Amino acid sequence: AKATLQSVIDNSTEAELVAQARARLDAILASELEETTPAPDEELEVPLGEEGDPQDSEE
Repeated sequence: AKATLQSVIDNSTEAELVAQARARLDAILASELEETTPAPDEELEVPLGEEGDPQDSEE
């Protein structure tokens, strides 16, 4: 869909059609960005292990 919309934007001479294609492409790109960007209120917890923890020993 993105390639088709980009083609319309690049090649169409109808201003209204280009505007609609640009709006739809922008919506798709914004949606993809939201899917790949963690929300700011999400906490990412990384277990570090403590001394004596079996995860830390390399024996």
